[in-house]
Amino acid sequence: FFFKQKTAYEIKECDWSSDVCSSDLTLVMDNQVKEILCITQEECAEVSQSVSKIFRFGWESKHPKTGVNNREHLEEEIGDLLAMVDILVEKCIISDSNVNVARKAKREKLKTWSSIEGL
Repeated sequence: FFFKQKTAYEIKECDWSSDVCSSDLTLVMDNQVKEILCITQEECAEVSQSVSKIFRFGWESKHPKTGVNNREHLEEEIGDLLAMVDILVEKCIISDSNVNVARKAKREKLKTWSSIEGL
C-alpha cells in the first residue's frame, strides 16, 4: 500500500471538506507555487504603480509610447491581478470561499471607516 501526499495544486475544491481546511493542509512550496506567488506579488506592485500614476498625472494622461491612458492601464493591471487570483483559487493555493468572506467583510468595514457612498 503506497500513499502519495497531494501538493497544493493537486487538491481540488471537491477535496475540501468541513473537517479539513486549508490551515490543516501542508502547502508544498514547490516551484510552481513559488512562481504563482511571485507573479501575484508583481501584479500587486503594478496595480500600486498604476494608482500612483493616476494621482501624479490624472486619469486621462496617456503613456507617451503606448497611447494608453492611466484609467485603461489601471484596468489592465487589475485584470492581470484578478487573473492571478483566479489561478491561486484554481490551484487551491487559496480558498475562493475565504476570499469571498474577506471581500464582504472589507465592504462592511468600509461602510464604517470610509466616506465611500453606496456600499
